[in-house]
Amino acid sequence: MIVKKEEIISTLSEWNFWGRGLSVGRERSFYLNRTLSLLEGVEKVVSIYGVRRSGKSFLLRQIAKIFSERLGKNNVLYINFEEVRFGSNEVKALVEIYDAYREFLRPNKKPILILDEVQEVNGWERFVRSLHEKS
Repeated sequence: MIVKKEEIISTLSEWNFWGRGLSVGRERSFYLNRTLSLLEGVEKVVSIYGVRRSGKSFLLRQIAKIFSERLGKNNVLYINFEEVRFGSNEVKALVEIYDAYREFLRPNKKPILILDEVQEVNGWERFVRSLHEKS
């Protein structure tokens, strides 16, 4: 796991629109609009799943970009757990990443978390449920 919070933020900045940002690929408006409609209104946890290489990650990036524009860049956190620099697949790593984000970016609203390839993290469900219940 990355030890220094500065290194976490440096890595995250390559994936988020408050940093360098990323390619969002070709927009598939049907799936994008459908997913955005699920996210409107009541605060909830939404899972997107499907077969490998079907465009889920690009859809998540598009959602991150839209919410970054709507809510402010610092209020959206996109984490790709296939990023090797995170180094750990334990929930402790997820907590450290989230804590570093909150400390350095200081979101001024309840942040939107987008967790790509989260199945790679053991115990991620408890982390998500805990955050969701606290808000």
